[in-house]
Amino acid sequence: MKSKTTGLALLVGLGALLSACSGSASFSINGKPLEEAAEALIAGDIADELDLGVLDPKCGEVDKPQVGSVFACTATTDDGQVIEFSGVVDSEDHIKVEAVNVMSGPSIAADLFEALKQDEAADGIQLDEIDCGDVNIVVSGHEVICDITPPSGEPRSATLTMSDVKVGGFQYELTPPTPDQAADATPDDIATDDPLLAMADAALIQASHLAGGWEETPQTDDGLKTDGLEGCDFFDSLLDADGHLVESMSSEFALEDIVIAQTVRVYEDTETAISIVTQWANQETINCYIGAGQIQFQEMLDTGELDPFDTAELSTQAYQDHTGEPRFTNLEMSVALSSPGQQLTILDDRYFIQVDQMVSMVSVSTVGTLWDETLDVVDLIADLMDDATQQY
Repeated sequence: MKSKTTGLALLVGLGALLSACSGSASFSINGKPLEEAAEALIAGDIADELDLGVLDPKCGEVDKPQVGSVFACTATTDDGQVIEFSGVVDSEDHIKVEAVNVMSGPSIAADLFEALKQDEAADGIQLDEIDCGDVNIVVSGHEVICDITPPSGEPRSATLTMSDVKVGGFQYELTPPTPDQAADATPDDIATDDPLLAMADAALIQASHLAGGWEETPQTDDGLKTDGLEGCDFFDSLLDADGHLVESMSSEFALEDIVIAQTVRVYEDTETAISIVTQWANQETINCYIGAGQIQFQEMLDTGELDPFDTAELSTQAYQDHTGEPRFTNLEMSVALSSPGQQLTILDDRYFIQVDQMVSMVSVSTVGTLWDETLDVVDLIADLMDDATQQY
């Protein structure tokens, strides 16, 4: 697929990320507080594996940890990079911790090279001319910049935006433009690029909009993959990069078991935006989403990523809460993870909000019970979108 963004005439494409995250280890707590044990594991075995220098870890407190309890940690390197970790009590008195934003530079380069070839955009570029960093690199803000230095011709760069650092998938922008691309750019393209992105950015929820105590990190979840699933062809129009003009993502905000994240997309016109939002309330959307979720969770079970749970049941329902301006569609997903004698339920409310040509997807995930302030956040974001469309 070839497409050109407006303004800078960057070559944009999509790729499947095959390179897995690095840095994981297991550890017996041996009576220590969970946080202390996890920090010791990160500063010791995981730091040795990552080879990124001395790590200064900090882990969130877990009240009455038991098998199945999950927790998050961060660690700062000597040069100020922040590594994110996820952990779980995977058995009695035992934890497993892994880095979620550390990846292999050479593997990313190989993935980019394959994506360029698939998009017929390699333009003579060879794999050994792409440099995306060392064996272990910290992915900050979901972006990786790769340098491309062909023996002859001008050096180029590619900016990879990871849809999900842990699961995979990325969009790339290749610059500088080739002469053909520059010739294809129109004055209208150049005139509308920055205002559209500014409008999308202005509609994003910020930490200042929430009460104190929320932890802010880059987004780690961009939805379920439906590529190749039978009966999900229509879904491409909802998720494909060709379906919108610009996209902007908020940080991920966490408070205990509550996680909020927002993605804003701007479409060609209001009618297109309305069709995107109303599509989420259709039965085929629900069926497709459940099918994709079952496959993804089964893969995670098979690889042990969801240990100690051995089964996952997914249920989803969608409905329109309000039509008019703005339009809301709410997709409720419930995931029940279970193993003998224990169960963990994760609830994910996804609101699709349309104001003019803009659509926000707002995810509010909780563990066990719904958060009673979800609608307040949805209303807040709708107001931000309305203000942004008036401003731009």
